[in-house]
Amino acid sequence: MRRLAAHPRARRVITAYLIAGGHRDPPVDVDNPLRESIARLLTKIPRLTPPTNGWHHFEEPGLLWLEAVEAAKVNDLAAADQLALAAYQLGRFDLAQRWADVAAATPAARWLRAKLLLREGKVEPAAALLSGVVRLFPDGAAAAEVGDGKLWGLAGSLFVPEISSRWGNRTGAQLRGELGVLRLARRQYTEALDALVRSGFWMDAAYVAERVLTLDELKVYVDRNWP
Repeated sequence: MRRLAAHPRARRVITAYLIAGGHRDPPVDVDNPLRESIARLLTKIPRLTPPTNGWHHFEEPGLLWLEAVEAAKVNDLAAADQLALAAYQLGRFDLAQRWADVAAATPAARWLRAKLLLREGKVEPAAALLSGVVRLFPDGAAAAEVGDGKLWGLAGSLFVPEISSRWGNRTGAQLRGELGVLRLARRQYTEALDALVRSGFWMDAAYVAERVLTLDELKVYVDRNWP
C-alpha cells in the first residue's frame, strides 16, 4: 500500500474511492501468513477462550490507507483537501487538521476547517468561516440550474445521503443546514430560519418559524425576504 500511496495517480484514485463511500467498508483481516496460521490453530483448541475481538487482527481499510500515505511521506498539496476529508470521515481529526492546514483555500478545505474549529469549541471563527463558504454556493433554484459539482470541485460534488433537499446542489444545502443549526444554537433565530429555508430543510425551517419566532418577527422576515 505504501507503493500505491507514493504513486500520484493511484493515490488519487484510492483516495477518491475512500471519500466516495469506501470509508464505510468493514474492517479487514491484516494477519501476516505466520500469524494467520497461528490464529487458525488457536480456533481449533477446545475450551480455549478467545479474546473479545477474536484471534485475528482486523483493521479499517481507510485507516490503513491513511497510514500508508503518511508512511510514504506524501506531500500532495493539490489533493490535500481530499486527504483531509478522508481523515475526517474516519474520525482521525488530527490528520484531518494537518491536511486541512496545508490545503489550498478550497470550499471543501474551508468547510472542514470550520467543522474542526467547532470541535475545539471555537464557535466565533467557525461561524465566520462557515458563513464565508456558504456564500460561495448559490441557493435555491439557482443551485439546481448550475448542477452538482460544476463550479466548486470536490466540495461541489460531495454526496450527502441524509439530505432530502428539493434543490440540485447537495453540498450547498448541507452547508446552509449546518449554518442554520449553528445560528439557532447562538439564538440568531431569524438568521437560522433564513439558512434553513434556503437549504431546503423544510421541517426544520417550519419548526423555527412556528415554534421559535414571534409572529411579528416572522412577518418582518417574510416581508423582507419573500415579498
